[in-house]
Amino acid sequence: MCSEGVGMAPKMTSLILHSLAARYAAVLQNATSISGKTFKRLYIVGGGSKNGVLNQLTARATGLPVLTGSTESATVGNFAIQLAARW
Repeated sequence: MCSEGVGMAPKMTSLILHSLAARYAAVLQNATSISGKTFKRLYIVGGGSKNGVLNQLTARATGLPVLTGSTESATVGNFAIQLAARW
């Protein structure tokens, strides 16, 4: 990696995290619009739940408290969907 690329890493990381938080907010807004339900909190599970900065940015972007769950939850959920699809 060139020296300019190394200097861009913090900016790129910030861009990615802000983009993810904005996407969470957009998807939540769409879910609210489609379902007609108002959400009071947002639960984040899986590996992404370990990123405190992303969780803070998401809370700010959505205006909701962000609660985190198990990092293994995504794997368990994926396994359950795979199992259900076979039946």
